[in-house]
Amino acid sequence: MAELKILIWTETKQFNVPVLNVNEEIPTGLSLDSWFDKFVNQSRLPIENVDVSLFDRLKTRRKSISWGIGRNKYDRGWAMKICTDRILILICIHRPKDLVEFRQKIPYTKKLLDYAQSLINVYMGDSLVSSSIGLELK
Repeated sequence: MAELKILIWTETKQFNVPVLNVNEEIPTGLSLDSWFDKFVNQSRLPIENVDVSLFDRLKTRRKSISWGIGRNKYDRGWAMKICTDRILILICIHRPKDLVEFRQKIPYTKKLLDYAQSLINVYMGDSLVSSSIGLELK
């Protein structure tokens, strides 16, 4: 949206720091309909490509991570806030095989990376177990 000049950088009056604001003037050559179509196309996920069974397993893992015993009581609940359904859908679509691929394909925060390997293990775990014992799980 910044490329289309729908969002523009301005400075706050009080703190003089740059922030993104909505451009009050429609940029030249851009109609509201074309802006809306571009925005929708960038934010829409191909839900038809989501394995619902995997999504349910990821939700279960997210819940167990979130409410399990963490390093301290303040860690509890974070996975529910950080691992949104949108993130889980992206994981279902891209199925990153490791943390490097996760960083390339999934928009992440440092806190999300704390949980990423556990989420990857939901679908990679079976193949890791089968390769280590020489069996193929079906």
